[in-house]
Amino acid sequence: MFSSRITFYAVRSLILFLAGIGIYTFYKSAVFYYSAEHTTGLITKIEIETRGKGKRLKKFYYPVIEFISQKGEQKIFKSNFGTSVKEFYRVGDHVSILYSCKKIMINSFVNIWIPTIYPIAGAVILLFCFKYPTKKKKFEKIF
Repeated sequence: MFSSRITFYAVRSLILFLAGIGIYTFYKSAVFYYSAEHTTGLITKIEIETRGKGKRLKKFYYPVIEFISQKGEQKIFKSNFGTSVKEFYRVGDHVSILYSCKKIMINSFVNIWIPTIYPIAGAVILLFCFKYPTKKKKFEKIF
């Protein structure tokens, strides 16, 4: 009885923690998206990084992008998000860029919203998959 109560509160706390992180990252992403400058950049090169060991060794491709800010300054940055698909980015391609004085990123769903989706998805999965009420009748009343 005592351990099930601890488990219940631990899982509930974890769900609230993950939901809180998700809400916070959603807020930060939305503020950045709507306040950042939008422009187009040119992929000048692709940097390759290898990760893993032995048979699990994988190559990841990170685009290096050059663009001109609204102030006329030339800026170069390497994307934080790479891909394991070699042909995803090509040298010479134009990409949409979001930038502020502190942050630069490619304007794509993955770059902007994935950090928000993961913690919220984790909270939802825990909420619906982990049967934290100890009595089945209580759990069945939820649905």
